[in-house]
Amino acid sequence: MATSQRDHHQRPSWLPEDFLCASPQIASSKKIDFTKTVDAFPEYEGLYALMVDDLFTKEECDLLIRGAEESTISDSTKSPKWEEALVNAGNGIQMLDIETRRCSRILWDCPWLADRLLSRIRPFVQDDIEFLCYVPHITGRGHTKRQETWRLARLNERLRFLRYYRGEYFRPHEDGCYVTPCGEEISFFTLHIYLNGEPGDRKMADLSNISADQINALPLRGGATTFFPPFIASDDARTFSVSPKSGSVLIFQHRGLAHSGDEVLQGIKYTLRTDMMFCKDNIIKSDVS
Repeated sequence: MATSQRDHHQRPSWLPEDFLCASPQIASSKKIDFTKTVDAFPEYEGLYALMVDDLFTKEECDLLIRGAEESTISDSTKSPKWEEALVNAGNGIQMLDIETRRCSRILWDCPWLADRLLSRIRPFVQDDIEFLCYVPHITGRGHTKRQETWRLARLNERLRFLRYYRGEYFRPHEDGCYVTPCGEEISFFTLHIYLNGEPGDRKMADLSNISADQINALPLRGGATTFFPPFIASDDARTFSVSPKSGSVLIFQHRGLAHSGDEVLQGIKYTLRTDMMFCKDNIIKSDVS
């Protein structure tokens, strides 16, 4: 079972009180129009995906990586312990399936950090997905038929720190919605924060005759998030990839977007993943009915 720490709304001791309070200085966002990518996806027209570059500084990302690593160190082992990541098997059940997913993770419940992350991210999404109404391609037809309006409420406080070594991956899949036990909130979007990776020269090092520790210390290569055509067209070779870049964020809707975490070729890939949670907005709903 994965490591889980519950900090409620308390600030983790290893994060400064003003962590993420400053506005990003050079952040820029770009919607992904799947109909205009090099390999166009006309069947994904209107589906939502957004890239935000430089939303977090390298120092902020390094602090999150260091905190994740140190959070699992026990007095007995003195070394970080990450658990193997599981896959959803339906009905709230998770299972180990290394043919589909091979990486390690830490599950960390921290509403304080989730709130700080959302404060940094919200200005880039509030015009498009702060409220969801009559968007069956995002929420599903049932919510649309019931004329429901959904409002962005928070990030899922269960933050998943993911670590991929060379040869590790997450095969093509679609993300599922998470519904809170009380049934009042549901997730519609995935949020990925890339904690390391640099643009520029993508050449591979000569990996022969060097140790695993030396390979891990090399610059990250591989590990892109790659989108695919719908699974019904499994023989279709079209792809669109987003390479890891420290401090960048990828947001995309759960419904209908097949994607993978490509195999890491060298170095280590760190990401922080969570969900964007929505609640019904009764005032807006009454206005539009």
